Amino acid sequence: MHLLLGRIHLAQGHASAAAEELRRALRLDPLLAAAHRQLGFALVSMGRFGEAVQSWDQWERLARTPEEEAQRADVQRAREAARVFSHG
Repeated sequence: MHLLLGRIHLAQGHASAAAEELRRALRLDPLLAAAHRQLGFALVSMGRFGEAVQSWDQWERLARTPEEEAQRADVQRAREAARVFSHG
């Protein structure tokens, strides 16, 4: 439920509310790869680039499904961009 709410908030442009819901999802299941991925995008929207990179790093360690494998290149590009912004 929290993952879905986080996705909805993110789609509506409410990054802070999205991050809150996604963190709730991760408290319930720290291995929920999709929540780490979405949290990364929410954090970027909030300008928290370093935290976004950490979230995506965690997603990459957990991603195993064919859908997640298909998302890998997009996440890698986003993570590299966030690294650039976090270092200034």
